[in-house]
Amino acid sequence: MGANKEKGEEEEEELQKVKLAKSRRLYELSMRDSGEFSATSFCKGVNYAELLYKSSVVKSVRLATKLFEDSKRIFGTDHWVTDRAEGVYEMTTCCCVSVGHPDRGLVEFEVVGWDKDEDCYALIPPESADDEEHPSHDLYKELIGKAVYTPRRHCILSRVVPVIVFGLPPGPLYHYNNKIGETTTFGMSEDSTDPNFISCYMIQFEDEDLEDCEVPPGCVLVLPKLPPEMPDTKGDSVYKAPASFIKH
Repeated sequence: MGANKEKGEEEEEELQKVKLAKSRRLYELSMRDSGEFSATSFCKGVNYAELLYKSSVVKSVRLATKLFEDSKRIFGTDHWVTDRAEGVYEMTTCCCVSVGHPDRGLVEFEVVGWDKDEDCYALIPPESADDEEHPSHDLYKELIGKAVYTPRRHCILSRVVPVIVFGLPPGPLYHYNNKIGETTTFGMSEDSTDPNFISCYMIQFEDEDLEDCEVPPGCVLVLPKLPPEMPDTKGDSVYKAPASFIKH
């Protein structure tokens, strides 16, 4: 039974790779034949960004952001192309974390900001909060229009989300500071002083020359809004957390 399940997962993974390669090729051909900023190219690009999300969140976010910004500039905010691009942009840039609740277990929230001084995330109810069947609907209902500030160390990155690594001391992992990537898995700890019993997050980096790496949770920061370019890794900046941010 286990072997069949594993085989099925491998086949599904190969199928997704084929779909992704086909979608990328269609996008490239459309840009070649009708121009990068044609409505057809935008649609093919949005389709590709949506599929890309399953294999590389950071690359998907970057492409979806570019397509959304370009579509607003070229077609205007009320055009159907912009509406389509906005939908995928919002889907790819939604960064959710889980927070332990004494009565409800883990409750999911969307990260919209980070207070550097207090080292707290600003959290709001996710889109699923509108579902009346959601087990935490009544809790979310009380928080509509409000932001909850929760210490970063109390938040679990239970989904794949874009992150930046910072604060690693000089040593074998030092060069990972200020590198952007995405979480793939996390390791559990038996240390009772850790509020979430998370020992590390496995990070897949945007820079493909970097190997995946296990990073302590205290050195991982969620990025609901990606910087436009790779951060500078030279000088004292590698010792510091990025500036506080609020997602717009």
